[in-house]
Amino acid sequence: MDYTNSAYNNGLYTGAKDSSGYANGSVNFCKYRETSSTDVVVLEYFIEHHGKIDVSGWNEIQESPCFGEQIDYSGTSKLQKNTVGVLEDVADSDKRLYRLTNIRRDQCDSNGKPYSTGEIKFNSGKTAELGKKYCFTVAAVTNLLATENDLSYNTHMVDYNQTHYKKIYVNNDNYPQPFQKYCYDASNERVITKAHWEEYDIHSDVTGINVKTNNNWAYVEDSYVNEQNKGVLLVCRTEFEVCVDKDGSLRDQFGYNLNFDSAKVMTANSVDDIQEVAPAGTVRLLNMKGEFKLVVSNGSSWQLA
Repeated sequence: MDYTNSAYNNGLYTGAKDSSGYANGSVNFCKYRETSSTDVVVLEYFIEHHGKIDVSGWNEIQESPCFGEQIDYSGTSKLQKNTVGVLEDVADSDKRLYRLTNIRRDQCDSNGKPYSTGEIKFNSGKTAELGKKYCFTVAAVTNLLATENDLSYNTHMVDYNQTHYKKIYVNNDNYPQPFQKYCYDASNERVITKAHWEEYDIHSDVTGINVKTNNNWAYVEDSYVNEQNKGVLLVCRTEFEVCVDKDGSLRDQFGYNLNFDSAKVMTANSVDDIQEVAPAGTVRLLNMKGEFKLVVSNGSSWQLA
């Protein structure tokens, strides 16, 4: 995080193309307050609706997503439709990722701690239905590479409990279905799906400060990661069930207005050991004996999200 994209120019985009590959200060991510090269930050907050997905977790197809702001860059594999025997690309199908809107990463609280916030809005053409329950996942994509253990057992990376997908049956054994996998694009200034990463052979084009050796972003290659999982970023996922109030606002099952706070990662041996107090609905990253979890505050204590 101690290296900054010069095109950002301390908050004012210079208009010049920058090829440094540093996400901090890029046009897409803007500027973070974290200054150490080993800081863990959240790059993107994607909203997942868990439609159809391939067994590799490279390419998920979300059917009629309710929430999120669609990305404005090519980040997913294109879909095709058959028109009178001719395959045609589906318009904007290479932009099938939806994220929180009004994401503000460069904020600081009264104690000097940095944090980020984001908002959830209905997708274009969707409207709130009074009393209806909506289910979705917020995927917080970090700047850390996922390990082979993450990609096999971490419930934030694979659907170990079969919440959305049944297990995969291979060679007389069952394996949990991976969730959507995300990577950097070739510029290191955007997050894309693993399918797009492979489709455009990005992994063979990036060198130096880019994807495989960019330690300026706490991004260290795991030599034990299977070849098909190279470049996959660690994601912390939070499941939400929300309903629509009479005033049209969304509240979660606990009645909290949710506030994603990416202040420096909290560290504790367990959720019960967290000493910090935060307003109800605050969501934070917790480093619990080397394993990262998302936790939510109820105003007086914390619980796993």
